[in-house]
Amino acid sequence: MNQPPVRDDGLQIEEHRTFQESFWRAERVSWVIFGLMLIAALLGITGSGGLLERQIITVADGSVDVPRFSRWEASDVLQATLAGGGAERRLTLSPEFFRTFQVEDIDPPPIAAEGGG
Repeated sequence: MNQPPVRDDGLQIEEHRTFQESFWRAERVSWVIFGLMLIAALLGITGSGGLLERQIITVADGSVDVPRFSRWEASDVLQATLAGGGAERRLTLSPEFFRTFQVEDIDPPPIAAEGGG
């Protein structure tokens, strides 16, 4: 049987030190990446809570509260707050919006809704 040589410290083991050090390095990098992903998820990058989950866009007559990140096939809420008064208010959503999203409900129901080309 072929035995490994005796090392300077008296141990008789065969080790691949360069492979082990590169493996440790890769392991540390992986832990850092995992930690960054965990922090991003806690901040709301995954769209399920956190400080960065939603953003408020202010417009001339109100504001729109939208999620920053949406998950595929999951429901989200877009909340538009328009200034009160007797004048007519319009909320226009672009065709690009409807290529990705589907409006299921409007609460309270509008007086009129139009679909464009």
